[in-house]
Amino acid sequence: METININFSGGTETIELLVGNYLIQGSGTLSSNFTITAGSPLFIGRKHILFFKGLVNRASYNFNVLGTNLTDLQLSRESTIEAVYNGTTWDLNVYINTVSDDW
Repeated sequence: METININFSGGTETIELLVGNYLIQGSGTLSSNFTITAGSPLFIGRKHILFFKGLVNRASYNFNVLGTNLTDLQLSRESTIEAVYNGTTWDLNVYINTVSDDW
């Protein structure tokens, strides 16, 4: 698993084909747009799982994962993001972690 440290000054991170799982981490306030994109090749069924372990205040900027801007709620909770390429765009399912206590 690779780690993506959120750059709160903005910019773009590219995820690669050979790595399927990513950990996105960091806490702070964006001062510019932050984007996560996918490198080549793109093909139907390409899949990535991203584990979001951050706390992001968007301010007036966007936090974009593979073409989808995440909401304030999604950026304030740990979540699992499943992304599958459909041939044109990425289909994202964001599963917010609703368990806050240890078993």
